Amino acid sequence: MFFFLSFVLSMTDDNEPPSISCPPSQTFTVSCGLTSAMVRFPTATASDNCGTAVVRYSSSNLKFIAFENSTVSMIEAAFPVSTTTVTATGTDGGGRNATCQFNVTVVEGISIIESLHY
Repeated sequence: MFFFLSFVLSMTDDNEPPSISCPPSQTFTVSCGLTSAMVRFPTATASDNCGTAVVRYSSSNLKFIAFENSTVSMIEAAFPVSTTTVTATGTDGGGRNATCQFNVTVVEGISIIESLHY
């Protein structure tokens, strides 16, 4: 008695980097005299044709910026009074990357005493 077994194996090469989309640039105002602000901003979204993509954030102005997984919808970090460019990098399971950037601007507001002088 002979048995024949046949099957078809289909493999997909992941040669395509993930796609990523950043939130829009945002501006926040802090009270006069403050040098930074805790800022919450929406996360970047990344997707991949072969699974999931992990998003990491970096900036030259910040010592630390949050790491995102798929369950996080907002990131919070301390930003100095200035414009900070944030780079979001999406990495897929094959190690391919895609990046996008957005700005977080923190400006010093006018205090109540200063506004009374105008």
